[in-house]
Amino acid sequence: MIHFENIGNNLDASIAKTNMIMLKTMKLFNEGSAQTVKNTVTSVGNQSDTK
Repeated sequence: MIHFENIGNNLDASIAKTNMIMLKTMKLFNEGSAQTVKNTVTSVGNQSDTK
């Protein structure tokens, strides 16, 4: 006999874990992107200063 409740709970746990990983990845990606944009703007600013 299969216990559907256990499967449901395990599935919920897996989904929750996956969502946490996705959120963390998105956060890291967003922070990384923001940093990259900042660095690019800074370097472009520096280039225009020296010209």
